[in-house]
Amino acid sequence: MDPLFEFNAMEEGFWCLYVLLWHRSLYRSVFQSPRFLKQLAEKFEGTSAVYQYYSNGELKGACFLRNDNGVYHFLSDVKSDHNFFVLRDDCTKEEREEFFNGLFEKVKENKLTLMLKNQPAWASYMEEFINAGKSSKLFVKSSSYSVCPILEERSPIDLVASLNKTTEPRRKAGQLTKKGAALEVYRGNEDLDAWVDQFTRLHVKRWENTHTPSRYVDAEQRILLRDCINAWIEDQVVVRFSLKLGEERIALWICLIQGDTLIRHSTTYDITKHKMSPGKAMIFHVSQWMLENGLTKMDFGEGAEPYKYEFTNKELNLHQVLVSSKKNLPFILKSTLRENIHRRMKKSPGLKKFYYDKIWPLTH
Repeated sequence: MDPLFEFNAMEEGFWCLYVLLWHRSLYRSVFQSPRFLKQLAEKFEGTSAVYQYYSNGELKGACFLRNDNGVYHFLSDVKSDHNFFVLRDDCTKEEREEFFNGLFEKVKENKLTLMLKNQPAWASYMEEFINAGKSSKLFVKSSSYSVCPILEERSPIDLVASLNKTTEPRRKAGQLTKKGAALEVYRGNEDLDAWVDQFTRLHVKRWENTHTPSRYVDAEQRILLRDCINAWIEDQVVVRFSLKLGEERIALWICLIQGDTLIRHSTTYDITKHKMSPGKAMIFHVSQWMLENGLTKMDFGEGAEPYKYEFTNKELNLHQVLVSSKKNLPFILKSTLRENIHRRMKKSPGLKKFYYDKIWPLTH
């Protein structure tokens, strides 16, 4: 069966096949989980698409995309830290090559332009992906884009020891415990609406008057967050942590469980309580939960914020892959310029500050 590239609505029959594929996929990424992607496809109906690869009559690979002003991105990129292609764990090298060759053929056939951000450089299929791009006669450029700092240890006990190698998390947790603070852990939809409302309000307050204001000032983004958490609950991959002091939640984390890894996807805290360091206290409390649940890795999510390196011992590289016709000069020039600015800003804090202080306000 030839690969399919379907735009817009995806049939229920496809989703049944996709559930089976995801459960047998190479990485079983939480950002490609079935209910999560299905609700995104429904939310972005009219701009979403899926590439399907079949071998011996079975769905063995898929890639979900979303059209944003003529450029296709990973559908999951609206709410993810990294974006995987979904390939079954028993795919042969030849099948992986067929998957990517077929994808590039569909790109040419449909005259698509792709901007694939946060592609895990460590994925075992990357060699086949890049080689297929090189032989496609398309413009294909892969470059370093971001990182995911992680803490990886051999055992849960070692992980707890590493997370608490400085006394600060334990000390702050102890001080807050004496004041009556306690950890809440939710795996289902317990108190979900109120929890999301508090998370987004604290997030907005935390980032107001900065050059990166919270996306949750937008009501649509608040709804999207709640819907994504609901979908992850159905996929049984999400856990919500909150540190409660009296009736107030003073720190809230949205985390995802992927194998033996806890992904610290999105966090916030009450900025008026910053002197209590509720974020550091959460590190201690969550490490104890990870010990009880046998987890050995904490992924601090996409981004190289300095505080993450206090607790991590490894850095996973994320790439951006650009794909288009070689005749699409406006896209090639614009994306190359943007990439150069992005790279220079990562190397120069002064340039980054100048951009956000002087240029960013003029464009937003």
